[in-house]
Amino acid sequence: MSKTSLKKTLNSLTRDQIMEVVLDLYEARKEAREYLEYFISPDERGMAEKTIATISKEFSYNPGNEM
Repeated sequence: MSKTSLKKTLNSLTRDQIMEVVLDLYEARKEAREYLEYFISPDERGMAEKTIATISKEFSYNPGNEM
């Protein structure tokens, strides 16, 4: 779906319908939940620490988990 068609669809919905879509998305997808939580209450330090931990985990050498 293009952004234009998404905008058109959202414009045709009522406020309550849009709220329902956002809440459904929040419940359905972990990534959407994280995005919305960050949008509402940005925590740059927390996000940076989480990202650093993820990168460290992905790139750390663990001889027991070799491919």
